Amino acid sequence: MKALNRFGSGRTLTPDELACYGLPNLSQTCYMNSVLQSLLTLVPFVKELNKQSQQWLLHPKALLFKLLSDISNGFSTKNRMQKKSTLFTFLHTIALHHPEFGNDAQQDAHEFLNTVLEQLSSISAEIRSLANERHQSYTCPVEAHISFQMLSTMLCHSCGHKRENMEEILILSVALEDTIMQSIQLHLKEQLLDYKCDCGASQTTAKRSFFTLPNVLIVHLLRIQWSYFGAQKIHRATCLSRELLLSTNQSSEKTKYTLKSIVNHLGSCTTSGHYICDGVFQNASQGDGNACWVTYDDDVVTETNVNHVCQQRQKTAYLLYYEKMEEDENPD
Repeated sequence: MKALNRFGSGRTLTPDELACYGLPNLSQTCYMNSVLQSLLTLVPFVKELNKQSQQWLLHPKALLFKLLSDISNGFSTKNRMQKKSTLFTFLHTIALHHPEFGNDAQQDAHEFLNTVLEQLSSISAEIRSLANERHQSYTCPVEAHISFQMLSTMLCHSCGHKRENMEEILILSVALEDTIMQSIQLHLKEQLLDYKCDCGASQTTAKRSFFTLPNVLIVHLLRIQWSYFGAQKIHRATCLSRELLLSTNQSSEKTKYTLKSIVNHLGSCTTSGHYICDGVFQNASQGDGNACWVTYDDDVVTETNVNHVCQQRQKTAYLLYYEKMEEDENPD
């Protein structure tokens, strides 16, 4: 295996150092490992997490923040026992409020990621209040970088009555289309619904739109289809766009996003299989579209590249992380 260029020139990252980024499987915990490795690929999120450590360390319920930081800092070591201990405690902490993650069964990576993000953000108000008492400020990493708002609008074309609902979103779940952008556009497309208005009309139109855009957009591809026979996995291929251009309902100006990591589900059905992650190497330069990519298969970490990933993961991609680009950044 050739070494990765860690700093652009000079010293390179050896295979032994690359192995530090692996996470041991505790027993069918590939779903947790892939979620953690994909989440911790997001440099601004990790920086915010560590930047706020003085604030969340003061809160008795903030163990999850410390453990997430410990896992990130643990990428500098190959100490398996230390990593196993931290991962076990992390999973146990999640399972205290969500016991479905407390057994040895395979779990859904999307559900686990959503649970982690919700638990991290659920105590943000308490941490902020505690920080204010000490004349400090607090910024929740999830709220600052991942959470965004979507506006749902229902319009009766008979009387013109409009109903609007604002929703805080952590992960955007979309149906499978030929491309990721088409999946998002379908999610935002105006739909005709059977809905009885006070005026007596029986139909109305509904439309979703971005009210705000996050620094990191996490896209969940709906690969599970429910029917009379139970859950079935959809193996449809979708073109994995390296870039997305999105706008809010308040502005036509486009915001550019670039792909940073992917969680993949390998397997033919929903009740078994294996999760792995592909992502930009954490120490790669921000904005470098040609940066090194690596594949995380629990504790086995190997070099890859973004073109290979986008070609090979079209039928297995499950969670995609897109990071907002600065205007002067160019992935090409």
